[in-house]
Amino acid sequence: MHLAPLGVALMCLLTIVANITGVVTGRVVHLDMNAINVIKIIRALSVIFVPQDPSPPAKLSLALPTPVKINRLAPLLSGYFNSAAEYLINGFCFGFPIPFQGPSSSTAASNLLSAQQHPGVVDRYLAREVLAQRVASPFTHPPFQNFWVSPIGVIPKKTPGEFRCIQHLSYPYGASVNDGIPVEDSSVTYFRIDDATGLILRSGVGSFLAKTDIKSAFRIIPIRPADYNLLGIYWRGNYYYDRCLAMGLASSCKTFEALSTAVQWIAQTKLGTSYMLHLLDDS
Repeated sequence: MHLAPLGVALMCLLTIVANITGVVTGRVVHLDMNAINVIKIIRALSVIFVPQDPSPPAKLSLALPTPVKINRLAPLLSGYFNSAAEYLINGFCFGFPIPFQGPSSSTAASNLLSAQQHPGVVDRYLAREVLAQRVASPFTHPPFQNFWVSPIGVIPKKTPGEFRCIQHLSYPYGASVNDGIPVEDSSVTYFRIDDATGLILRSGVGSFLAKTDIKSAFRIIPIRPADYNLLGIYWRGNYYYDRCLAMGLASSCKTFEALSTAVQWIAQTKLGTSYMLHLLDDS
């Protein structure tokens, strides 16, 4: 029996997702594989990640909130581009920087109408993120001298009845957190669907194809503590700040892309997979 290279690569990605979040969505199109080979590849890549503790301690930990095991990831980056490897290692050890070049000041803002219309969504989001220590617990006063509070809002997902909380980090126009981030730090080029179909055609008949999704992918990327003051939230009379990549931050996509590209490189270079690619779906 034979497993086409595309199948090996996508199975690796499927396993990584399961270990990151415990939530996987996927569809098997065709299966024709050697299970032993797949298990070896799964074990090789899954050591990078550990599932988040569902019941973390009540007291805020000084450790960065991420499931990524840097002691396992760093050796796998041997031979990778030096600057890119260093960026990832430093990021998971000390937090990823927000390339903000704006002024040092404090801001306040009212939340979006969508948050006021769906307060329960915001309540549940903050409760979940505080429990996971991805958002710092509520404060009655701003926790930093220069504290940027941006509006929080709610947007619908593709699935009816499901919503996502976002920070409107582009408000106010011309003087926002995102306005202080250079364009080159927020520009990303992604693979296209055409690239995926091209690999499928090249892999040939009998290939194993899997598609999977990382839930809340940005939330596995920890922010450098020196930049916590840029991600302030004000809700129901209390202040919060984010400790992970925020949906709505101009540099989030490029920061996460650094990890995605490295994981693909590991699968292709260290494990010999020929056909693999990754896409970002922020819907």
